[in-house]
Amino acid sequence: MAIDKLAAFVGDWRGQAQFQGTLAGKIDPAAQTVSELSVKIEPGGRLTGASATNGCKLQGTATPGAAPTVANLEITFSGCTYPELNRKFMGNLIEYPKDRYVALSLNANQLATGGKKPATYSVKATIRH
Repeated sequence: MAIDKLAAFVGDWRGQAQFQGTLAGKIDPAAQTVSELSVKIEPGGRLTGASATNGCKLQGTATPGAAPTVANLEITFSGCTYPELNRKFMGNLIEYPKDRYVALSLNANQLATGGKKPATYSVKATIRH
């Protein structure tokens, strides 16, 4: 069963996360924060979490990746004090079992449409049980 491939990722995770945004090729200082991030992954892949410093709440799914040490993520952020972070992010978790942590990497892109400038947003973290 595919869900068993997520067993290493199930549970509560915490650590420091860096949030960043680039608008029209320039770093947006208003988007950049370093915040404590908590993530809970349930059996079956449901994912919830929060980042208290910037108000972000997150929910989404984790699915098995191409290798047993990888989980694919699809996460929607809401409630962030920097409003442009309130969007869907795609990324992954990579497990480093010897070092007992996972690396979280999420990205979101905004196309230049409807008067909006192109933008990219990212969240990177090292989180532990």
